Amino acid sequence: MQKDLRDVIRGEFLTEDREAVEEKIDLLYDDEFLDYVAERFSKAGREVKIVDADFLGREILSKEGVAVVESSHGILSDHFQGFYPHVSAIRTLPCFRHAMLKEAGYNGQIVNIGVSRAYQISHGPRPMPTEDPTMTENLLPGSHADNNRYRGKVRVGPLDFNLLRYAIEVCGGPTVFDGLAITWFDQIQKNGKWHICDHYLGADDPTYFSPSGKIKVRHGTDDEQLTYQEALGKKLLKCIPGITTHEISSDAGQNKLYALCADVLKEKTGVPVRMVSFGPTERDKICK
Repeated sequence: MQKDLRDVIRGEFLTEDREAVEEKIDLLYDDEFLDYVAERFSKAGREVKIVDADFLGREILSKEGVAVVESSHGILSDHFQGFYPHVSAIRTLPCFRHAMLKEAGYNGQIVNIGVSRAYQISHGPRPMPTEDPTMTENLLPGSHADNNRYRGKVRVGPLDFNLLRYAIEVCGGPTVFDGLAITWFDQIQKNGKWHICDHYLGADDPTYFSPSGKIKVRHGTDDEQLTYQEALGKKLLKCIPGITTHEISSDAGQNKLYALCADVLKEKTGVPVRMVSFGPTERDKICK
């Protein structure tokens, strides 16, 4: 076990976490370590409901109505398609949700909706070419996206269509999705401007970008794939976004703003917009 955790033990940690890290590392060399692990798992077992393998199909998918299946992380944090090492340990592509439903015996209708904010946001240091600290105060009020030691710094900027198209492409392309749901357009409405990015300056390495500057997609599930994705991330860090701005009239109603959002998203991604959110409740959503 110590060998398996060697890279973790030698890793870099936040200064404020150093004391806690040392305490946990010392446990690895303690004769009672296995007892400690067993106790922690027992505690977890008391806090969660452990179900059998047939629970999803029997108790949820067999009922009338709609079940919403949401990945715990976004496409750009997928372990092999995100920008390593800023990735999740799991796979987040829709095909894995489909496989889960199939395994549960479900053969009914599946509607795939891609969800994106109307602006770019990231928790932590992964590549984000459109990052703009000057936009933070205008975009984040009310979002409860505070900085903390677990998620890292919260960063915002203009909506990045290069990254959005990349995320759609790694899932299989626009035809995989039945529509897009765009959230937080009320922040755009309040600010009176919608900043977007459709291209980068400096995206000229043919290994990672097409002649038009589109991010190339490479598929794989091995160390070579992770190496490629890490190098792609470093290339993105050097890209300079080209920003365009849509002025939002102060008297523009939600239907007009829905049309603007839907037209732009459809043109840039090839996927129709099915919902635009202008607030926190169901009444604040326009669906078409």
